[in-house]
Amino acid sequence: MTLQEAISRDELLFSDGGMGTELQKLGLEMNTCGDAWCLEHPDRVAQVHRAYVEAGSRLISTNTFSSNRFALEKHGLADKQAEIARAGARIAKEVIAGKGWVLGSVGPCGELLEPVGTLKPEDLRASLRVQIGALLEGGADAILLETQSGLDEVRLGLEVAHELNAPFVIVTGAFDPTKSGPRTMMGARPEQLAKVALEGGANVVGANCGRLAQEADFLLLLERLHAASGLPLMLQPNAGQPDAQGSEIVYHCGPEALAALMAPIAKHVKILGGCCGSTPAHIGAMKTRLGSAQSSAS
Repeated sequence: MTLQEAISRDELLFSDGGMGTELQKLGLEMNTCGDAWCLEHPDRVAQVHRAYVEAGSRLISTNTFSSNRFALEKHGLADKQAEIARAGARIAKEVIAGKGWVLGSVGPCGELLEPVGTLKPEDLRASLRVQIGALLEGGADAILLETQSGLDEVRLGLEVAHELNAPFVIVTGAFDPTKSGPRTMMGARPEQLAKVALEGGANVVGANCGRLAQEADFLLLLERLHAASGLPLMLQPNAGQPDAQGSEIVYHCGPEALAALMAPIAKHVKILGGCCGSTPAHIGAMKTRLGSAQSSAS
């Protein structure tokens, strides 16, 4: 079954949860390059993927969120970009072993495009071509443009994904609550992201990360995304908001609490998972509680 066929069925699909926070439990130090572990510690990356699959995830995202040239340059790894992305896809593909699908993770580049910033569109396009191309070469079933904030970056990502014949593309934005409703850090409204996703040929649109934490905020976000695009929806919330306790970052929304929060929301999405602070236990709790939920969004 293809991912497109699975999305068209009347069932809820579970994706995975946090990767960086799980790798930190396995020894990844703060402010180091987690994506490099695709080369340095592929067994530990596979361990995280495997735990999510065992918990019920049918879609797992590659450990390549920051595998763009600009982020890797800060760690002296720019020349390893394609190698890291390709390895990330291969690790996930081996773990999923035909039981689901691999989403090639492409996060924001961390720089601002002209004229707001100094990054030239052609430089971002070149980086995206390397990252997305390597993810597809490694076996990714779809490209996931996630935690996005700027619409121009999303447009470029969609263009490159289709130029490279990606079979399936998902776009998710990171939204925060404001007086005028959910917005990304760059001020984009859900309707704007949904319109860009639809016009750019995305198959699914949604949200991950961000500071939304209330049922009403999530429902308003999903309503606006769907009304503006008609596309199937994906949601990957954080496990609550982070709290610094000494040198540790703690997330206070446990597995059962997150599952309870998502219970009235699940019927509005096709894909449900978690983001920062969420664990295989969170996915397992949602799968147990919501696994029979039927999605009303198509």
